Amino acid sequence: HQKLQLRQLERPRRHPIAAAAAPAQPDVIAITNLIGGCIRGSEIINTLQQITGVPVLMPAFELVRALRQIRAGRIAIVSIFSNEFSLLESMFFENMDFNIVQSINMAESTDVNPYTVINICCEDMIERLKTADLSKADAVIFDHPMLDLNSGIEKELEKVIPVPFFSVTQMLLYSALKRVGESTDHLFISKFLN
Repeated sequence: HQKLQLRQLERPRRHPIAAAAAPAQPDVIAITNLIGGCIRGSEIINTLQQITGVPVLMPAFELVRALRQIRAGRIAIVSIFSNEFSLLESMFFENMDFNIVQSINMAESTDVNPYTVINICCEDMIERLKTADLSKADAVIFDHPMLDLNSGIEKELEKVIPVPFFSVTQMLLYSALKRVGESTDHLFISKFLN
């Protein structure tokens, strides 16, 4: 009876994430949270990769890779989240040796629940970008999980942004497709990275 108890203690327990991922047998796990990646990204990635044995992607680190690939040392960040979260994003990229030349907060009010994704009026965003000084930026990052750069908005953004620009979701999709060997040609940001 005592040997049975010891064997049960020695046998590693299966983590709930590993149990959830096992039936799907994913080639890659993509986590969509930029701010979470800025705060605890390395820990999240390392833990999940060790538990599942599957590569894990997060937008923060994929953006760092892309920005380094195009040699963009100076960046502007457009965020829908509170000033506190925008500051965390800026600190992350500064710690990765990027210079934040502009931080544009699209949150209507600081009274908004910081954990809520708010919609942005695209017309308002473009008007704000028209008045922003992006002359010193090498690239622009959009932290809005629902900004679709294949929806037509990218054509309007190209008129006001003179440098490459990336949305967190498209960056994550691009990286996941690359990781599994699929084409990324249909994604807007591929024009900056391929």
